[in-house]
Amino acid sequence: MSKTNYKLTTINHIEYKVPKICPICHMPQNPEILDTKTSADYLEEQVETILLAKCTNCNKYYLLPYSIIGRNDDLTYKTKYSPYKPTLNIELNFPEEIYTISERFVEIYKQSLTSEQLDLNELSGMGFRKSVEFLIKDYLIKINPDQKDKISSMHLGNAINKIDNENIRSLAKTSNMLANDQVHYTVKYSDKDINDLKSFIKALTYYISMEITLNKSNEFLESLNKNESK
Repeated sequence: MSKTNYKLTTINHIEYKVPKICPICHMPQNPEILDTKTSADYLEEQVETILLAKCTNCNKYYLLPYSIIGRNDDLTYKTKYSPYKPTLNIELNFPEEIYTISERFVEIYKQSLTSEQLDLNELSGMGFRKSVEFLIKDYLIKINPDQKDKISSMHLGNAINKIDNENIRSLAKTSNMLANDQVHYTVKYSDKDINDLKSFIKALTYYISMEITLNKSNEFLESLNKNESK
């Protein structure tokens, strides 16, 4: 935080760097400090303290949380600005195999759910579209590791057409069609929404997981048969 973006103020022997950008209207202003509270009656490291401020631009009230992190040479207490982050309940519950196949898919999907919970729906749809591409391409690379470079640079539609499993290919196509609706100006499938897209993506993860598990089972049985035939 540069000096131009905050004003330094000391209250009750505690030094605060107060942001000059209002968290509500996001405009530059000279915040008015109305009150301060600490989480204990005495001052020590890691004590939390909070300021009640008023924006001089939009006249809205807001809170500024800090943590005391030490002392200055003049014995005033140093603080670190620690803005609150929303606590979100993000549950993925993907099959274990999906985390192994595509960590990027899991992370992108999680971020998309997060933006959706924050009512950033225009962004979450684009995120789900990206997650579909990573899931499909990483799945194809998993079963065709020698074609990694080729698959990585493919158009998603062409990658989907390479899928041999009919159920997975069907779910991939449907997911891609609905995902594209989330990023294009004109909506083609007005009777479907983002919840339908998430439902198809979830089904896609389960079918991919089932195929990977089935392949492991077949490999195991083949190895047994080879050993018994010796």
